[in-house]
Amino acid sequence: MEEKGHRLVLEDRRELILSGVVEADSSEDHRVVFKTILGDLIIDGQNLRIKSLDLVHGEAAVSGEISALLYNEKRKGRRARLIPFEKNFFRG
Repeated sequence: MEEKGHRLVLEDRRELILSGVVEADSSEDHRVVFKTILGDLIIDGQNLRIKSLDLVHGEAAVSGEISALLYNEKRKGRRARLIPFEKNFFRG
């Protein structure tokens, strides 16, 4: 895999494009798990499917109704917090 870093692009909570993917760990209708260069990435939602996966270039795309992203960090063995997508998430 060409290591270029890790990047996420989420479009309308319906399509997630990411780089830095090392492996697809699991894929179910409600959850997709990727191993990335920064740890495991758990994608929760409904009707999820892996649209594309290119491990040579470390790229993947997921479609469906994406409701949350969660990292299990490999750097310090910590579990990162859940990033929910709620209407008031960005309000103070």
